[in-house]
Amino acid sequence: MKHLFWDQLLYLWQIIRYRFLFWGVLIGLLIIVQSALFRANPHFSLYLAWFRGTDYLIKSLPVSWLIYFITPLLIVLNSFQELWHVRGVQLRGQQYSLINFLTVNLELIGVIAVVFTASAELLMILCTKIFNLQELSIGAFHGLQALLLLFIVNFWGTFLLLVLQAVISRYNAPLGIVIPLVLLIITAYTSWPLNPLNSLMILRVGNANIISMLCTIIVVTILYLFSNHWINLD
Repeated sequence: MKHLFWDQLLYLWQIIRYRFLFWGVLIGLLIIVQSALFRANPHFSLYLAWFRGTDYLIKSLPVSWLIYFITPLLIVLNSFQELWHVRGVQLRGQQYSLINFLTVNLELIGVIAVVFTASAELLMILCTKIFNLQELSIGAFHGLQALLLLFIVNFWGTFLLLVLQAVISRYNAPLGIVIPLVLLIITAYTSWPLNPLNSLMILRVGNANIISMLCTIIVVTILYLFSNHWINLD
């Protein structure tokens, strides 16, 4: 399985590398430009600008937040279907099962989520230090603890959206983008406290919706494994 993982990672990188670099550079430039524009304001926080979201009373569409969480979906698109078409025959010849392929896919989605989340947060940390912007605070969490909490929650959210995209894309690739996008927009304008995507907003994050997100990740992951198992991947 380790050999399969590294082999698939190499092929996946060949498929997504240009999209990853394009969207990654674009997000990076937005963060840097925003930091430079607000460097004279000691109360400006990059983290809040991107992840503050909206509370349950005053609802609006947080554009930066929406751009951030839709970007990984634009990077991946239908890459895993392409990966199967490129590698399927060879993998069957090497006696790898479908469940091996799907399990490695989940691991690869995790890698994409980690790299994307970590890269953005590290750049925000760097810009915050360089431009003397406001540090992050989430409830009782400050400094490194708040940054770690933000990373964990954003990683879970990105992973959830990518797996959901993978499930839907098996039936209709465009809907793999549209449905997660609609769910994000609905989240911004609704106030259901157990919505798992609420935890992606600093103003709404709490124990209840974090637990809801973890439960949803488990359900969607199982759905991904079973829905793909029932479909002829040839």
